[in-house]
Amino acid sequence: MAKNARFADQPVFGVSDAAEIGEVIRQRRRELGYSQERFSSVVGMSPRLICAIEHGKESTSIQKIMDIIIALEIECIFAVRDHGLS
Repeated sequence: MAKNARFADQPVFGVSDAAEIGEVIRQRRRELGYSQERFSSVVGMSPRLICAIEHGKESTSIQKIMDIIIALEIECIFAVRDHGLS
């Protein structure tokens, strides 16, 4: 799978659980200069939910996570790991 040229100079993060996804979201939100309160109004979610997502403490819908990822301009790429199970 080819890497998207538009994001060629951007860091790549491997994530494997909700806490790691939350950390990527938190870092990007801070890079863009948003407080949790301001960002929550941008995406139409409560500051409490944003905090919970960033700490990996709340199960939430995939759509809400995708809304956040889109708002933060994060490209989400899924790759299949080769575990030799063929």
